[in-house]
Amino acid sequence: MQIKRGSTRVALIVFGIVFKLPALRQMTTHGLRFHYMRGIIANASEFATYILCNKASFLAPVFSLGFVSISRFESGEKPTWEELREIFRKLPPDAQKLLRYMSRHPFTPQNFRRSSTGLKMIDFGDGFGERYPLSYFLRRFHKEFEEVLKEVQTAAMK
Repeated sequence: MQIKRGSTRVALIVFGIVFKLPALRQMTTHGLRFHYMRGIIANASEFATYILCNKASFLAPVFSLGFVSISRFESGEKPTWEELREIFRKLPPDAQKLLRYMSRHPFTPQNFRRSSTGLKMIDFGDGFGERYPLSYFLRRFHKEFEEVLKEVQTAAMK
């Protein structure tokens, strides 16, 4: 069993299954903060985004009851920063503009894994205090993001 800690959730990895639970409390630069409700909201927004994006192929499948999210462990390698920059450069101008106002955390290599079906985003629950949450971006641009990922993957295979 592995345990990974995020800002609002704790992930338990058991036999290839990931259980994301709200963190009861977390030490931050602002002292001890209670994040239980934030973890529940992150779990719920992750599941809602997966469903509302029509189970997009680049999102790791997830099921959530709020107090716990369950997904399969994605064990592939992480993409490089350059690979991700290439993907973001190919997005439509509206998407690129929106990215400037968003947190960088969801778009870092540690948040993606390479699988047999392409890149998968493994953590897409909403953070807090963001001008535009990740769920808004993904719901608005999931088709374009998926097309760019397929294009980049096809080019890499040649």
